Amino acid sequence: MTCPAEPPYRIEPCLLDNPPLEIVDLVAELTVLTEELGARLHPDAASSLADMVRILNCYYSNLIEGHNTKPRDIERAGK
Repeated sequence: MTCPAEPPYRIEPCLLDNPPLEIVDLVAELTVLTEELGARLHPDAASSLADMVRILNCYYSNLIEGHNTKPRDIERAGK
């Protein structure tokens, strides 16, 4: 039995044609705050945080694909 292929529109990003102004304002504010936080982080802390986020992204991607890989295994594989 073969699985039907996902249609392309199911994996494309969702873009709103006319987002509410409140959401646009919140996105702009979040962007500014994120940049301010990034500017305050020590380079070593920023690097460690980026590594951690990379591992978590990989972990959740693996879960979505049905693989139960532990973060420590992902970290070891990246070294």
